[in-house]
Amino acid sequence: MSLRVGCVLTTALAFCFLGCSTATAPVTANLDVSPLNPVYTTVLRSLGIGAVVQRELATDWPADYDHRAAHGLGLPVELLVELRLVTATARPVVAADLPLGVEAVPAHRIGELFAGGREPGWQAFEGAFPGVNGIVRLSGVLPLPSSHRVLVYASHSLGCLNGEGRFYILKRAKSGWRIVRSISAWVS
Repeated sequence: MSLRVGCVLTTALAFCFLGCSTATAPVTANLDVSPLNPVYTTVLRSLGIGAVVQRELATDWPADYDHRAAHGLGLPVELLVELRLVTATARPVVAADLPLGVEAVPAHRIGELFAGGREPGWQAFEGAFPGVNGIVRLSGVLPLPSSHRVLVYASHSLGCLNGEGRFYILKRAKSGWRIVRSISAWVS
């Protein structure tokens, strides 16, 4: 029996989103984060990886959380604003951005599943993606001024009133990317 793993990224829904992008807006550091796969793989593993990722990138964290999150992460609030800008101008997530076996699904497909409401939507989602651990939405990846670190946002929704959005700081090490700090932006 094989486990179906997928990822759905979208900005059209207030559900969870995990996205991957290459920044087209100016960034604060010149850190090469391509391919993005290792960054997103590290975040997905922390979430249990068995999720559908929405292709479109997410900026679904409340703007009034920028100050709290920046303080909790020890970053200037301007970097969270810059993360929104990078995400807004980045390309959608593609299969190469995600771990092998994780699927990027367009927002309109998720929207179709949830057109009848949340409860029937989750039932439709479970039918369309059996064995998958919810929907993940990602932001773009923002290189931080200090070397070898990036900022990314991910939200993960597993059902009605069962989800969380988090900011992550990842650091590149010889063995790959690792999460060095994270803070919750919202919980339902």
